[in-house]
Amino acid sequence: MDYASGKVLAEGNADEKLDPASLTKIMTSYVVGQALKADKIKLTDMVTVGKDAWATGNPALRGSSVMFLKPGDQVSVADLNKGVIIQSGNDACIALADYVAGSQESFIGLMNGYAKKTGSDQHYLPDGARSGCAGAVQYRARYGIAG
Repeated sequence: MDYASGKVLAEGNADEKLDPASLTKIMTSYVVGQALKADKIKLTDMVTVGKDAWATGNPALRGSSVMFLKPGDQVSVADLNKGVIIQSGNDACIALADYVAGSQESFIGLMNGYAKKTGSDQHYLPDGARSGCAGAVQYRARYGIAG
């Protein structure tokens, strides 16, 4: 995909469902960026890590990339966002989702809203399942870069 125009330059099986893996983290960071832009949060805000973002206490996080956050840790939005982007931290994603939207479910709703707005909603997170398609991935990557 051409970044400037959004024109698809080459594709194959663009509608085939895929696991978007860390591309979901691009969307997480994008939603955080939109909250920052709207002055809903600040990079210096301190986030209290909840039990659901506890790397060793949440079975869903076992074996995944994490920052090794613990319940009660106070971490800035800036550091959590770095943890998402650089470390691919799933625990940082959870902490940010809870902080930005109040819950992971509400955050998924925000992600879906932005995905639809950016034209990348096809197969994104319709039922909370982590699936996507190559065409949607291109749009998410383009908007993640454009911010």
